[in-house]
Amino acid sequence: MVAWAACLLVTVLLGCWLFMVKSTLRDALVLAERSRSLSLAFSAWALRRSSGNPDPAAVYRALADRVSHEAESGPRAVP
Repeated sequence: MVAWAACLLVTVLLGCWLFMVKSTLRDALVLAERSRSLSLAFSAWALRRSSGNPDPAAVYRALADRVSHEAESGPRAVP
């Protein structure tokens, strides 16, 4: 989710910077997108830090266990 948001922010940032005429509006949009990108990066760092900086192998193992557990329960019937 964070990666998609970062891609969107960078696309808007580059679009504003490259395709708009030099103006105060362009400068304001570029500054706003740059600050959003920085706040997104900081929040991702803070969330990872607050979670105890988990080991990537442990995260992948937990996700694999969750997927295999959901697959074992089989298809669910519509009520």
